[in-house]
Amino acid sequence: MSSNNTSNSNANADSGEAIISHVHPSKVPTVSPGTLTAKIIANFARTCKNYFTPKGIAEADQVKMTIAAFQDLSITYHIKSNEEALLTMSFKDFVNNICKNFLKDNWVHKACRDHDNFRQQP
Repeated sequence: MSSNNTSNSNANADSGEAIISHVHPSKVPTVSPGTLTAKIIANFARTCKNYFTPKGIAEADQVKMTIAAFQDLSITYHIKSNEEALLTMSFKDFVNNICKNFLKDNWVHKACRDHDNFRQQP
């Protein structure tokens, strides 16, 4: 049986946002070209962790497994230019590096505000 799980809706494509796809459980999730948001990066990290855990992929190998997941040319250029340093990072530090380099400067504030807006009201 074939699985076709796209973690973000195709509506993101209309907005120019990147889309995370995890088409098959044996394959690493991918991130399409497009604008990255804190929500997309968090979803990518969660999807990767869900990929790593059942496979027993060691922390030391997680960046190596996902380094080719990004299809945006500016991100792939950044990764290729900094590959040696990125491969020594933990997955968390790798994700933080992508956030630092590709999210707007106010992404932490915006992510917190968005999180507050999604909280259930009493």
